[in-house]
Amino acid sequence: ENVVAIHALPCFWQFIFERNSNRQLRVVKLYDTSEYEATTLVRMAFKGFELDFPINFGTLDPTVGTIAESQKVKFDKMKGWNDSPFFEYQCKKVRSHYVIVKKHSKVNCVKCLSAISNKVQKQDV
Repeated sequence: ENVVAIHALPCFWQFIFERNSNRQLRVVKLYDTSEYEATTLVRMAFKGFELDFPINFGTLDPTVGTIAESQKVKFDKMKGWNDSPFFEYQCKKVRSHYVIVKKHSKVNCVKCLSAISNKVQKQDV
């Protein structure tokens, strides 16, 4: 009599059965993006960081909304991750919270082609 119903979204099954090279975490409901602010995107990116899956925010803007100290810690942990969707952003403290602001563009390293370079990277890398 105690029947448990299991419901799974089609995107979950698409993720599970997708080839590893194409597997990535992405936003499901792109038609309603009002709930996807910086906090949600940091959580989503950190989960990808932990699982070592690439993240695709699509057209979502991580500069919308604010993040708390706990999300700032996660943001900082992802700094060295090559697949980080926040490479071109930085956190700026505003009173008791943080905002994510654009820092610079994400550019692939010309010498190694796999790492990410930035304006601070030395030419002799």
